[in-house]
Amino acid sequence: MYRTPLKIAAAIAVVFVALPAIAGEGRIPVYQPTVISAPGKYIVTRNIQNGGLPVIIIQATDVDLDINGFTLTESSGAAPVIEMVSDVVDVVIRNGFLVGGRESIERGPGAAQIGDRVVIEDVQCIESSASAIHLWGIREVVIRRVNVVHPQGHGIWIERAGAGGFTNGMIEHCALRLDLGSQDGIHLESSSSFAVRHNRIETPVNDGIHVVTSYATLVGENTISDADVHAIHFEVSNGGKIYNNVVSRGEQEGIYIGPESGHLLVLDNVVRQSGWAGNPAPGFGGGNGYLIEGYLNKLENNTAIENDACGFRFSGPDNTFGNNLARRNDPAGIGWCNPLPMGPCAALPAPNYCDAIGPGSGNDSRGENMAAAGAAPF
Repeated sequence: MYRTPLKIAAAIAVVFVALPAIAGEGRIPVYQPTVISAPGKYIVTRNIQNGGLPVIIIQATDVDLDINGFTLTESSGAAPVIEMVSDVVDVVIRNGFLVGGRESIERGPGAAQIGDRVVIEDVQCIESSASAIHLWGIREVVIRRVNVVHPQGHGIWIERAGAGGFTNGMIEHCALRLDLGSQDGIHLESSSSFAVRHNRIETPVNDGIHVVTSYATLVGENTISDADVHAIHFEVSNGGKIYNNVVSRGEQEGIYIGPESGHLLVLDNVVRQSGWAGNPAPGFGGGNGYLIEGYLNKLENNTAIENDACGFRFSGPDNTFGNNLARRNDPAGIGWCNPLPMGPCAALPAPNYCDAIGPGSGNDSRGENMAAAGAAPF
């Protein structure tokens, strides 16, 4: 009398096995090296390793990839762990460990179209043989809560060179630890309306944050230590804000505004001990807390402490500065530097220890700067 229900149950079981394997919420499981060629939500269900080829290649638009806490490893260092082909748009990658590879995540040049959006969140990028994250030709980039450990190139490299237009977006709450063989911590090129905030960058071989040919860039509340070149470097970039950053022990300048960069607000930053790590030649050889070679910049409420050269050195025209503090900068604790002619730093006269910098340069102060004067630093 029980045979009929058992037969029905067996038939039902066969029907379920025959259905496609779909994870929770309609997500498609990924459990081996995979080419994603259709839109959808994908979830990694085990650790995956590959050598000489990417672990995952994304060839479709509108892809959400959840690594689900697992580890993806490219063991040869010759291919990215995750590669987006050059014409995909709208990709989300999140929540997992990416080990080895040439890059942890790459979207290379040669795009048939410009990518609209890439979001990368909660990812660990470990020991790539080139840059950890390298994204090219994307309109909007959001990178949050990413840890980068010991890449052999840039930690995060965003560029739009040759693609036309600019990339906008944000990099925030990331931790980057670089080492010998690395380059910049964050390298941002051809961007506009981009924010780099609340990141921690340690021991880059080049710059901590390097902004190139970019506009309306916000660099704020980052901590940068032991950069081999500049902690923050704006190159041919205009109309941005550098605020509330803490910089320690860079080998050259703490904050460097290059000759063709201008219209920047430099506010409430702290720079200490530039030049101490590598002891470069003082002055224009490095070791200044702030080196301003650009034009029409405004410096307010900044601090320069124990830098190997000058606390603040201006060589560009028409900059304005006020309410800044310089203490115990070499030589002899002098905070303000006159670059014309080049030579030893010299204290500027009382009452505010600042004035127009360099004959005919047009730099101006609204006063209330405080800088050590004379031989005794204080």
